[in-house]
Amino acid sequence: MLNADIFLVRGAPGVGKSTLTAGLKKLFPRGVTIEVGPFLKMINAFQDGDKKQYSDSLELISDLALRYLEKDYRPVFIVGPLKALRVQHLRERLPAEVNFKLISLYAGNEDIDRRIDGRVIGFKDKNVAHVVNSDIMDRILPDDIRFDTTNKNADQVFQEIKEYLTAKFSR
Repeated sequence: MLNADIFLVRGAPGVGKSTLTAGLKKLFPRGVTIEVGPFLKMINAFQDGDKKQYSDSLELISDLALRYLEKDYRPVFIVGPLKALRVQHLRERLPAEVNFKLISLYAGNEDIDRRIDGRVIGFKDKNVAHVVNSDIMDRILPDDIRFDTTNKNADQVFQEIKEYLTAKFSR
């Protein structure tokens, strides 16, 4: 199976992060998924845009991921709309021996708009989605595994990424 301790799956709202992770979770019954959005909302007085709350939460998420690894839950999926700087900060908190894989999903803004418009529930701020998407498209991080999800359905995205990861990172 895929050789990784932590997969960070990042992308703007509407690019397919949660759908991809739902498919990958089925492959790893001893894995764990930490969704950044719901984790942030565990703060009773959470304020969108509060950098300290966001930074504190990412620090706690990385600590929690390491604790799950200590208990032999693998892999840990961290899923969220993280910009490059946040990814770098999270990565710096992890010990060098942790096998970390970064998967970045992006799409054309028109595709993101269409997907967000089709949502019954969930994040709906297109401007924020475009800012995150732009950061992911413009700032390529070291060892970034990147996928363009434009004009692809959820099953196509999952199959493409699963095949890539299996070919590249299987033991």
